[in-house]
Amino acid sequence: MRVETQAVDAGELDVDVLGVPVTAETDDTRFPAPVRARLAALVEAGDVRSDVGATTILHLNGELAARRLAAVGVTLPRADRNLLSELLTDAWEEKAPKRLVSG
Repeated sequence: MRVETQAVDAGELDVDVLGVPVTAETDDTRFPAPVRARLAALVEAGDVRSDVGATTILHLNGELAARRLAAVGVTLPRADRNLLSELLTDAWEEKAPKRLVSG
């Protein structure tokens, strides 16, 4: 399985729903402070879970270009190691200097 990735500022995406992985340990700087505080409160309350299919929808009310944020809880020890490896490799290849990326 190959997943295509592209690095963009999450706050600039004009989409209906922005999917975002969230962990309990996240100090997420991708979003403005009010959105971070709302996400942190949801995590603290246990509303963002890593169960398969569990998604928490946060209505952004103009705080970002996206209208809603789908917060998906991630628990790394439970993640599929092969998929995680592929995702990390793809992300590294996207950001690394081209001279370091082998075909």
